[in-house]
Amino acid sequence: MSRILFQMVAAFGGTVGFSILYNTPKKHFLWAGLTGTLGWMCYLVLQRFSYPLFSCFGAALIVGIAARILAVRRQCPVIIFAIAGLFPLVPGVQIYYVIYYLMTDELSQAIYQGVETLKVAMAIVMGIIVALSIPQKWFMLTKKRK
Repeated sequence: MSRILFQMVAAFGGTVGFSILYNTPKKHFLWAGLTGTLGWMCYLVLQRFSYPLFSCFGAALIVGIAARILAVRRQCPVIIFAIAGLFPLVPGVQIYYVIYYLMTDELSQAIYQGVETLKVAMAIVMGIIVALSIPQKWFMLTKKRK
């Protein structure tokens, strides 16, 4: 349980740090961090029950939907929450191993890791595409009525 809590805090901190690095307005830091945390929680839950590619797809889909809802409610561009929210899902360790195996001249391992990394990246892209293909009017229903 403490490991999962640590991962949630790390996902939140990493997402907020990424938002700071890319000059997201300060008023959106909390929401961007929560979007990244939500995506990572979804990834962890789905990872227990399914193949890793489906976990990445599902988490990216949830991040995309959350980003669209927050964009409507906070009246700002979707990209503020979507890009920051996807940050914890980026397969950084796999990319590191691709380069490591290339440098150590283990080409078969490099190719294997490269293909796995591309699969994960494509799953993330497909999740965002599906989330962005949902009609905007569905998200307008979540807007506060005045």
